[in-house]
Amino acid sequence: MIIDAQCHLGPVLWQSPPIDPPELRQRMAAAGVDKACCYSFIDRIDNEYVYEAARGGTDLIPFACIDASQPDAPDELERWLKAGMQGMKLHPYIHGYRLSSRVMDALFELCTHYEVPVVCHLCDESQANTVWQAAHMADRFRGVNLIALHSGFLWSSDDMFEAASTRPNLYLETSLISPAVLRRGVARIGAEKFVFGTDTPFFHFEPELLKVRRAVPDLHAQEAILGRTMARLLKLSLVAADS
Repeated sequence: MIIDAQCHLGPVLWQSPPIDPPELRQRMAAAGVDKACCYSFIDRIDNEYVYEAARGGTDLIPFACIDASQPDAPDELERWLKAGMQGMKLHPYIHGYRLSSRVMDALFELCTHYEVPVVCHLCDESQANTVWQAAHMADRFRGVNLIALHSGFLWSSDDMFEAASTRPNLYLETSLISPAVLRRGVARIGAEKFVFGTDTPFFHFEPELLKVRRAVPDLHAQEAILGRTMARLLKLSLVAADS
């Protein structure tokens, strides 16, 4: 059972290329990916599109993409969590706020209440979303499972490993990092701290799957990264996740 923690769907403005649900499902089937966590492109948030794309099926898992700089962000998030979306996506760098700012409190409180994970863009190109801001939020909101997309790529991965090693609710996603970095991270903090992601459509399933399998040859560890941990965070039973 393979779950991708990072796929984008819907219309775009300056990001490219767009991808629609039929194409995403075709790519998933070709690569043997069972489920994909889906959210809007960050340049044109359209939670309605993602919700409708996922409705009626079990293969696409909708997350609400939220611009926390907007005053109605908590209302927008609660609307979609009530509708059945299963997580929140954040991009502090593009949307212009700090991950550790107090504007985040209401959003993380909602995720605590609805028991859904948060996925957050976390690279090293901005002071808006540093490793230690993610660690700060994981400490303050221990009921929220926070997934750091890209695992601190490029220069911050070792700091990310250190932060996640002592925070049971802080997890790392595998897209963008190299096989060598993934291998080092698994050796340091364990495979159960990583979830598989591709950042589709910017990257493709097959090379990202090959990266995990080459970097982490142990089959039990592979299973944790490729789906078992994400299924647990989403509260999917393994039987349901495989159906």
